[in-house]
Amino acid sequence: MLAAKRNEIDEAFAAADLPNALQWPGRVTAGRWAIRYTVAANYPDKVDPERLRELNRAAAEMKRVFDPHLDELDPQFENDSLEPLSEDVED
Repeated sequence: MLAAKRNEIDEAFAAADLPNALQWPGRVTAGRWAIRYTVAANYPDKVDPERLRELNRAAAEMKRVFDPHLDELDPQFENDSLEPLSEDVED
């Protein structure tokens, strides 16, 4: 579902005018995606406050951009993950 809307998501994220684009995975494994935004930092040195502000803005933009699409997902996905598996339930 998200892959089908990748262009729309990328365009909405780009509107935030952050220095980097989202990094999409080459392939999905085990049904999980890791969509990233990378900020360069020189660890273990002190992190530049400007880099932290950029990371904070990127996180806020990711939430703004992805929330409407995640809300469209089938609520059964969330319910399934909260229910114990039958083999986990003791008699």
